[in-house]
Amino acid sequence: MWKKLLLIILITAFSSFAESYINIYSIQVISTKDIKEAKNVYKKISKYPYARIEKIGSYYVVRVGNTRFTKELKPLLKEIKKYYKDSFIRIADIIPERIILANFKFKKEKVKSMIKEKKPDNQEKIKTKKEEKLKFVQNVNSSLVESYINIYSIQVISTKDIKEAKNVYKKISKYPYARIEKIGSYYVVRVGNTRFTKELKPLLKEIKKYYKDSFIRIADIIPERIILANFKFKKEKVKSMIKEKKPDNQEKIKTKKEEKFKIVKDTKDILSLIPDINIKNKTVKIEKTEKQKIKIQQDKVLNIEINEIDKDGINKTLKKYKDTLPYRDKVYAEDIVGRVNEALNTSYRNLKRSKEDYLAYKQFVDLYTKYSNRFKSHINYEYFEDVSRFYLKYQLKKYLWLNSYLYIDNENYFTNSYKKSNYKKLPSIDSLLTIGIKKIFNSSDIIIKLGARKSVELFPILSIDYNFKTNKYWDSTLSLGINQRAEESNLSFYGASKTNLKYSTTISINSKNVISGSTSINNYYSQDFKEIGNGYYFESRYLHKYRIGYPDFSNYIQLSGGFYNEKSNKTGSINKILITPNTQVLPDNFIEACIGSLFGINYIDSYKKQLRPFVDTNICYNTAYNIGYSLFSGLAGEMFDNDNLSFGVYIGKGFFANPYTIFRLQIYYTRWF
Repeated sequence: MWKKLLLIILITAFSSFAESYINIYSIQVISTKDIKEAKNVYKKISKYPYARIEKIGSYYVVRVGNTRFTKELKPLLKEIKKYYKDSFIRIADIIPERIILANFKFKKEKVKSMIKEKKPDNQEKIKTKKEEKLKFVQNVNSSLVESYINIYSIQVISTKDIKEAKNVYKKISKYPYARIEKIGSYYVVRVGNTRFTKELKPLLKEIKKYYKDSFIRIADIIPERIILANFKFKKEKVKSMIKEKKPDNQEKIKTKKEEKFKIVKDTKDILSLIPDINIKNKTVKIEKTEKQKIKIQQDKVLNIEINEIDKDGINKTLKKYKDTLPYRDKVYAEDIVGRVNEALNTSYRNLKRSKEDYLAYKQFVDLYTKYSNRFKSHINYEYFEDVSRFYLKYQLKKYLWLNSYLYIDNENYFTNSYKKSNYKKLPSIDSLLTIGIKKIFNSSDIIIKLGARKSVELFPILSIDYNFKTNKYWDSTLSLGINQRAEESNLSFYGASKTNLKYSTTISINSKNVISGSTSINNYYSQDFKEIGNGYYFESRYLHKYRIGYPDFSNYIQLSGGFYNEKSNKTGSINKILITPNTQVLPDNFIEACIGSLFGINYIDSYKKQLRPFVDTNICYNTAYNIGYSLFSGLAGEMFDNDNLSFGVYIGKGFFANPYTIFRLQIYYTRWF
């Protein structure tokens, strides 16, 4: 152990020029709002070189190390990860105003001279407070506005809708360095270009008046990404920064591996990489290190490979630069080449590391929706039409191989009927068990489930769902169900089953307007396969989202209808639960029109870091039973790491041609692993 520490200290002291505080790498151990927690961690790691606590915003950040090359920190990172698994290497300039505790003497004079802001000579005096707040520092000495690497910008919005991005861009194009960047499938609107976050805070405050989710982040300007900007982009300069240059004073490299990761060893070469400050000429020139140039090169190569879907190239790049690639790019690349578990793990680590980064959160949720192993349970108690029942459902989704998943579903209804005169005998237990396989293709997937149900009778069930994407705005599902639950009425639920063919579709007009609909043809049978009747059902909905992101709020209008043809003389096991033979089982024909509102309804079973409310309420007119209504409301949020717990209450009346009032208590628990 002491040998490793000694080696790290020596490397830090000589090879990486430990006296430098700008554009250096450190190990970030923890970031917390609790100063006591930060101090406890600091005590444990204070034996390591350059240990410190920095106050950044409302967070206390514990870091270790000070070097220009990430390779030198890897032995120390391995040691620290034994105790703090979320530790990682990052660029972390040492800024004197931030440090509240450290195990080294900090040369404030030197750093102040490197980062000191200087007032421009050729700038007119600012007359109003508003102009002063919106002033973007144009001095080359302080913010290096001509630089495109390792700079900070304000991220205003990230969306898949280019029209929305252009509308936002029009409103913020008056601000400096406004641009739209195409990153993967997202259009990202950003503003500003500076080396110090402090300079962007007045501008952020102004932009937040209109776009509350805006935030400051490191955002390198990459020419291939930009599709619209209010400034001239110096492509030649960036290319010269990206282009890998061969050192003059280095011996010939024999292997490809050594050539990729070569590090300047000569002391003179190291000194030449330190910022050259010329106070007389009032200029600052910062030379990029060979390591930084290699990092820029690898990011560019990966983006080209992703755009071309070059899976072989992506795999090679991921293997060569696995520890230094940007997190989100790495996750996106791992997803493309089918390295699902690695993509999920990288995405989750990035979310824990960057809790305020919305794109990191969005990427994590999207991946977990698409790929993760999942355990899901649903418990509810409901009362309607003199019947009470307790419902318990479990579902396990497990990744197998080659984008294939195993599904195991178990549903159980425990029923009690208070008025025995209404029915002969309802089954006290109604159970269902299915096992299924899901296979994901490039733009489609298929799910096949096979199982059995025990209610009045024991019988097999089968369902096949084929989901396909016509284009990026239009999703469709074609479903075939054999012996499925017939939930049209209470009698059909317990005593019947249905075989149906169903088509569902969703069209996203843009990010805020969605049209969806479904239609199905149904045949109804008693559970011993005697025909009861047939029917047709349709549903259409228009949804408008007033806001994307929290707090989200949507309104919708919905039109649905059901038309049924029931046999007058019914035979089979359905009669086991009927007092009078040939009692009506299927509902009356109806058409129903509804208007409703949604707030956070997707929080019921999706990952959320904080406790959030959800509401679904509507009012309807039904041709069979006139006015109907429903209200479903509750709370949902994370209970432990990587899960979601929600609790809600539902009350409704007069839906789908059923006259009775339903009261329901519901609990959902989902865990991803």
